[in-house]
Amino acid sequence: MADLVGEMIKNSLDSFIRNDLEMAEEVRRTEQITDDLNETDFPRASDLYDGGFQNDSPFLNGYAGIKKSGAYCRSCQGIADMVTYMVTGECVRHQTYALGEKEPA
Repeated sequence: MADLVGEMIKNSLDSFIRNDLEMAEEVRRTEQITDDLNETDFPRASDLYDGGFQNDSPFLNGYAGIKKSGAYCRSCQGIADMVTYMVTGECVRHQTYALGEKEPA
């Protein structure tokens, strides 16, 4: 997941610098993948937490890192949304779409 987020950060900034609409759309699709992972894997992981961990537990540190990565992903999506607006004039904020499909017109 860390590699995915790191690539998203790089691609969102590259798309902004280059005004690359295709790369911005890839960032938006990747953000959807990370959302899906957060919704499926992390609730399952948090169910394992029984309240017995200490503050320095690897579980809690990992869980906090995962939550922070979600914030990074949302920031990357915001940059990609700006690129889409700058290139096409279309506001795509808060729009989601199924993976593998084109965004709704």
